[in-house]
Amino acid sequence: MPPGSDSLRGESGRFSRGPANIVVVEHAAPADVVAAYRDALVEMDAIGLEQGPRRWNRLTHRVQRAQLVLRETSAGRRAISDLVDDPVPTVALWAAAHALFWDRERAASRLRDFVSAGGMGGFEARITLEEFEAGRLQHDWKPPKWR
Repeated sequence: MPPGSDSLRGESGRFSRGPANIVVVEHAAPADVVAAYRDALVEMDAIGLEQGPRRWNRLTHRVQRAQLVLRETSAGRRAISDLVDDPVPTVALWAAAHALFWDRERAASRLRDFVSAGGMGGFEARITLEEFEAGRLQHDWKPPKWR
């Protein structure tokens, strides 16, 4: 996906659009939803928070929409679990955070790797693990429809 693009394109290149030209991943092919999930995380990794919170939040909402669809099936959960080993740090970190709910050992192990490496990723991984262990981590929130 080109940086800054608001469209989600996977292998088929087709997605339905909801109100205000919002991409509806619920009706996309599973491979396209996985691609949309990863593409948004790759873009987040490339821009960081330096580009401003609006763009970051828009991408976060895109990831969350895809994650909500993927978590509903075993194939979708497996696809997210497989991204725990992605070479792009943001992809691996977010996939591990999402996968904690169904692939706990693999996801926690990857998050501990981030903690050991330090830096911002290590900090995020540490907080994610702490919140998960305390029962406060939630990944079922729904992003606004208009973003």
